[in-house]
Amino acid sequence: MKDQRYMLDFETTIDIDSRKMIIPSLDGEYVKNREEFFDIPGHANKVFEENKEFDYLIPRYSDEYIEVEFLCDFHSWIGEKPSFFSGIPISKRMKEIVEKFNLYPNKFYGAKVMFKGEYHEYYIWQFFLDGFNKFVDLENSTFCEWKRRKRIGDDIITVSNLDELLDYEDDHEWWNWGFERAVMKKEYKDIDAAKLAYPYGILISERLKNALERAELTGFKITSFPMKFEYL
Repeated sequence: MKDQRYMLDFETTIDIDSRKMIIPSLDGEYVKNREEFFDIPGHANKVFEENKEFDYLIPRYSDEYIEVEFLCDFHSWIGEKPSFFSGIPISKRMKEIVEKFNLYPNKFYGAKVMFKGEYHEYYIWQFFLDGFNKFVDLENSTFCEWKRRKRIGDDIITVSNLDELLDYEDDHEWWNWGFERAVMKKEYKDIDAAKLAYPYGILISERLKNALERAELTGFKITSFPMKFEYL
Protein backbone atom coordinates (compact mmCIF):
# COMPACT_ATOMS: atom_id res chain seq x y z
CA MET A 1 0.00 0.00 0.00
CA LYS A 2 1.25 3.49 -0.88
CA ASP A 3 0.04 6.74 0.62
CA GLN A 4 0.20 10.20 -1.01
CA ARG A 5 0.89 13.02 1.46
CA TYR A 6 1.03 16.78 0.98
CA MET A 7 3.23 19.57 2.29
CA LEU A 8 1.49 22.46 4.06
CA ASP A 9 3.64 25.56 3.79
CA PHE A 10 3.42 29.35 4.02
CA GLU A 11 2.31 31.30 0.97
CA THR A 12 4.01 34.62 0.30
CA THR A 13 1.37 36.47 -1.73
CA ILE A 14 -2.39 36.55 -2.19
CA ASP A 15 -4.63 38.04 -4.90
CA ILE A 16 -7.02 40.65 -3.52
CA ASP A 17 -9.21 42.68 -5.88
CA SER A 18 -6.94 41.82 -8.82
CA ARG A 19 -3.87 42.94 -6.85
CA LYS A 20 -1.08 40.62 -5.78
CA MET A 21 -0.47 41.43 -2.11
CA ILE A 22 2.36 40.26 0.14
CA ILE A 23 1.04 38.31 3.13
CA PRO A 24 2.07 39.88 6.48
CA SER A 25 3.70 37.89 9.26
CA LEU A 26 2.94 38.01 13.00
CA ASP A 27 5.24 39.51 15.63
CA GLY A 28 5.15 38.35 19.27
CA GLU A 29 6.79 41.48 20.67
CA TYR A 30 3.83 42.24 22.95
CA VAL A 31 3.05 38.71 24.17
CA LYS A 32 2.90 38.68 27.97
CA ASN A 33 5.48 36.35 29.58
CA ARG A 34 6.65 35.43 26.10
CA GLU A 35 9.90 33.98 27.43
CA GLU A 36 7.88 30.95 28.60
CA PHE A 37 7.25 30.08 24.95
CA PHE A 38 10.10 31.79 23.17
CA ASP A 39 13.33 31.39 25.11
CA ILE A 40 13.41 28.08 27.01
CA PRO A 41 15.89 25.73 25.29
CA GLY A 42 15.25 22.02 25.02
CA HIS A 43 11.46 22.24 25.28
CA ALA A 44 10.38 21.83 21.65
CA ASN A 45 7.97 19.03 22.60
CA LYS A 46 6.72 20.50 25.87
CA VAL A 47 2.95 20.74 26.32
CA PHE A 48 1.98 23.93 28.14
CA GLU A 49 -0.96 24.53 30.45
CA GLU A 50 -4.37 25.11 28.93
CA ASN A 51 -4.49 28.73 30.10
CA LYS A 52 -1.27 29.72 28.35
CA GLU A 53 -2.11 32.38 25.80
CA PHE A 54 -0.30 34.37 23.14
CA ASP A 55 -1.68 37.79 24.07
CA TYR A 56 -1.11 39.61 21.80
CA LEU A 57 0.43 39.37 18.29
CA ILE A 58 0.71 42.13 15.70
CA PRO A 59 0.78 41.72 11.90
CA ARG A 60 3.58 43.51 10.08
CA TYR A 61 6.08 43.38 7.25
CA SER A 62 9.86 43.47 7.34
CA ASP A 63 9.48 47.07 6.15
CA GLU A 64 7.55 48.44 9.12
CA TYR A 65 6.44 51.49 7.15
CA ILE A 66 4.18 49.36 4.94
CA GLU A 67 0.64 49.30 6.33
CA VAL A 68 -1.02 45.92 6.87
CA GLU A 69 -4.39 45.77 5.13
CA PHE A 70 -5.58 42.21 5.81
CA LEU A 71 -5.16 39.03 7.85
CA CYS A 72 -5.02 35.43 6.64
CA ASP A 73 -5.85 32.06 8.19
CA PHE A 74 -2.23 30.88 8.32
CA HIS A 75 0.70 33.16 9.15
CA SER A 76 4.45 32.93 9.51
CA TRP A 77 6.43 34.65 12.27
CA ILE A 78 8.53 37.81 12.17
CA GLY A 79 10.50 39.68 14.82
CA GLU A 80 9.91 38.18 18.28
CA LYS A 81 8.99 34.54 17.80
CA PRO A 82 9.39 31.16 19.52
CA SER A 83 12.96 29.90 19.36
CA PHE A 84 12.32 26.35 20.62
CA PHE A 85 8.53 25.97 20.80
CA SER A 86 7.20 24.98 17.36
CA GLY A 87 3.83 26.58 16.71
CA ILE A 88 1.99 28.17 13.77
CA PRO A 89 -0.54 31.03 14.16
CA ILE A 90 -3.87 30.08 12.59
CA SER A 91 -7.34 31.62 12.51
CA LYS A 92 -10.31 30.38 14.52
CA ARG A 93 -11.89 29.17 11.29
CA MET A 94 -8.86 27.09 10.38
CA LYS A 95 -8.60 25.66 13.89
CA GLU A 96 -12.25 24.55 13.75
CA ILE A 97 -11.43 22.54 10.63
CA VAL A 98 -8.10 20.94 11.54
CA GLU A 99 -9.12 19.98 15.10
CA LYS A 100 -11.66 17.53 13.65
CA PHE A 101 -8.80 15.46 12.24
CA ASN A 102 -6.26 13.14 13.81
CA LEU A 103 -3.33 15.44 14.59
CA TYR A 104 0.04 14.83 16.17
CA PRO A 105 -0.35 16.42 18.61
CA ASN A 106 -3.83 17.90 18.84
CA LYS A 107 -2.79 20.93 20.88
CA PHE A 108 -3.82 24.56 20.47
CA TYR A 109 -3.20 27.69 22.53
CA GLY A 110 -5.33 30.80 22.47
CA ALA A 111 -3.93 33.88 20.77
CA LYS A 112 -5.06 37.39 19.97
CA VAL A 113 -4.04 39.40 16.94
CA MET A 114 -4.29 43.18 17.22
CA PHE A 115 -5.37 44.52 13.84
CA LYS A 116 -6.85 47.94 13.11
CA GLY A 117 -7.45 48.61 16.79
CA GLU A 118 -9.35 45.36 17.47
CA TYR A 119 -8.46 41.94 18.83
CA HIS A 120 -9.03 39.01 16.49
CA GLU A 121 -9.33 35.43 17.76
CA TYR A 122 -6.43 33.24 16.65
CA TYR A 123 -4.71 30.11 17.91
CA ILE A 124 -1.20 28.71 17.96
CA TRP A 125 -1.14 25.21 16.51
CA GLN A 126 1.65 23.31 18.25
CA PHE A 127 3.78 20.72 16.46
CA PHE A 128 6.10 18.25 18.15
CA LEU A 129 9.48 17.78 16.52
CA ASP A 130 9.91 14.03 17.02
CA GLY A 131 7.70 12.94 14.11
CA PHE A 132 10.62 11.59 12.07
CA ASN A 133 11.91 9.17 14.70
CA LYS A 134 8.38 8.32 15.83
CA PHE A 135 6.77 7.56 12.48
CA VAL A 136 9.49 6.63 9.96
CA ASP A 137 10.26 2.90 9.68
CA LEU A 138 14.03 3.31 9.82
CA GLU A 139 14.74 -0.39 9.39
CA ASN A 140 13.25 -0.33 5.89
CA SER A 141 13.65 3.28 4.72
CA THR A 142 16.70 4.48 2.81
CA PHE A 143 18.01 8.00 2.26
CA CYS A 144 19.95 9.94 -0.35
CA GLU A 145 20.87 13.48 -1.32
CA TRP A 146 18.12 15.73 -2.65
CA LYS A 147 18.20 19.13 -4.31
CA ARG A 148 14.99 21.04 -4.90
CA ARG A 149 13.08 17.91 -3.88
CA LYS A 150 14.73 15.72 -6.49
CA ARG A 151 17.33 13.05 -5.95
CA ILE A 152 20.94 13.78 -6.87
CA GLY A 153 24.14 11.84 -6.24
CA ASP A 154 24.70 8.11 -5.88
CA ASP A 155 24.90 7.55 -2.11
CA ILE A 156 22.11 5.51 -0.53
CA ILE A 157 22.24 5.07 3.25
CA THR A 158 20.29 3.71 6.19
CA VAL A 159 20.21 5.38 9.61
CA SER A 160 18.92 4.60 13.09
CA ASN A 161 17.68 8.12 13.94
CA LEU A 162 17.40 11.66 12.59
CA ASP A 163 20.59 12.90 14.25
CA GLU A 164 22.61 10.24 12.44
CA LEU A 165 21.08 11.30 9.14
CA LEU A 166 21.81 14.99 9.76
CA ASP A 167 25.40 14.20 10.75
CA TYR A 168 25.91 12.24 7.53
CA GLU A 169 24.36 15.08 5.52
CA ASP A 170 26.74 17.55 7.15
CA ASP A 171 29.87 15.37 6.87
CA HIS A 172 29.29 14.67 3.18
CA GLU A 173 28.12 18.20 2.34
CA TRP A 174 24.78 17.14 0.93
CA TRP A 175 22.49 19.82 -0.43
CA ASN A 176 19.58 18.28 1.56
CA TRP A 177 18.68 14.82 2.71
CA GLY A 178 15.77 12.99 1.14
CA PHE A 179 14.05 9.62 1.02
CA GLU A 180 15.29 7.08 -1.49
CA ARG A 181 12.60 4.76 -0.15
CA ALA A 182 10.01 6.07 2.30
CA VAL A 183 8.51 3.45 4.59
CA MET A 184 6.34 4.55 7.51
CA LYS A 185 5.17 2.77 10.64
CA LYS A 186 1.56 1.65 10.66
CA GLU A 187 0.70 4.23 13.34
CA TYR A 188 1.31 7.01 10.83
CA LYS A 189 -1.41 5.79 8.48
CA ASP A 190 -4.19 7.43 10.50
CA ILE A 191 -2.32 10.67 11.28
CA ASP A 192 -3.67 13.62 9.29
CA ALA A 193 -0.99 16.18 10.20
CA ALA A 194 2.50 15.86 11.69
CA LYS A 195 5.75 17.75 11.34
CA LEU A 196 8.74 15.92 9.94
CA ALA A 197 12.25 17.29 9.87
CA TYR A 198 13.39 19.95 7.41
CA PRO A 199 13.16 20.05 4.41
CA TYR A 200 9.66 18.56 4.58
CA GLY A 201 7.94 20.42 7.40
CA ILE A 202 4.21 19.86 7.94
CA LEU A 203 2.83 16.84 6.09
CA ILE A 204 -0.93 16.39 5.83
CA SER A 205 -3.23 13.67 4.56
CA GLU A 206 -5.41 13.92 1.49
CA ARG A 207 -8.45 14.05 3.80
CA LEU A 208 -7.18 17.20 5.51
CA LYS A 209 -5.95 18.70 2.24
CA ASN A 210 -9.43 18.37 0.73
CA ALA A 211 -11.09 19.94 3.78
CA LEU A 212 -8.74 22.93 3.76
CA GLU A 213 -9.20 23.48 0.04
CA ARG A 214 -12.99 23.29 0.30
CA ALA A 215 -12.93 25.94 3.02
CA GLU A 216 -10.97 28.33 0.76
CA LEU A 217 -8.69 29.41 3.58
CA THR A 218 -5.79 31.75 2.92
CA GLY A 219 -2.12 32.14 3.78
CA PHE A 220 -0.80 28.70 2.84
CA LYS A 221 -0.01 26.54 -0.14
CA ILE A 222 -0.38 22.77 -0.46
CA THR A 223 1.91 20.76 -2.70
CA SER A 224 2.26 17.03 -3.27
CA PHE A 225 5.03 15.28 -1.39
CA PRO A 226 7.57 14.15 -4.03
CA MET A 227 7.13 10.45 -3.33
CA LYS A 228 4.53 8.18 -1.81
CA PHE A 229 4.92 6.49 1.55
CA GLU A 230 4.87 2.73 1.89
CA TYR A 231 3.58 0.56 4.73
CA LEU A 232 4.90 -2.96 5.18
